[in-house]
Amino acid sequence: MVYRPVRGARWLLLAVLAVFSVAAVGLVVATVGGNGPPVLFVAAWLAAFGWNAYWWGVRTAVEVRVDGPTLTWRTVVRSAEVPLHDVLRVRPSRASRQLAVIELREARRVLVPVRYGFGALERAILAGAPGASVEES
Repeated sequence: MVYRPVRGARWLLLAVLAVFSVAAVGLVVATVGGNGPPVLFVAAWLAAFGWNAYWWGVRTAVEVRVDGPTLTWRTVVRSAEVPLHDVLRVRPSRASRQLAVIELREARRVLVPVRYGFGALERAILAGAPGASVEES
């Protein structure tokens, strides 16, 4: 079972992060050269960009796969897998009902956007990890 909240999201997010990386370099170069915005603005912009790059590039899954006894997920820049029986709980995110959190025994939580088809992913996880719980939003 493969769940992709948005088809092509990996490449779209990668392109957006690349454009904002170029913008970050341009802001820094312009500010150092004396033609850019104030340093405080650039620092705040870089902090916001870093925050978004981390969460959307590293932590938020663009694909989750249940393949037999394995749960595999892919973000923009990495992928990982765990045995399905390591899933403890699937719950809504506290930040937004449009994000789900898959809590794992030995690994970091997996953030997954909730779209059409997420229920099938939850059922596949429960079928392979009967000890896991699912909290409804």
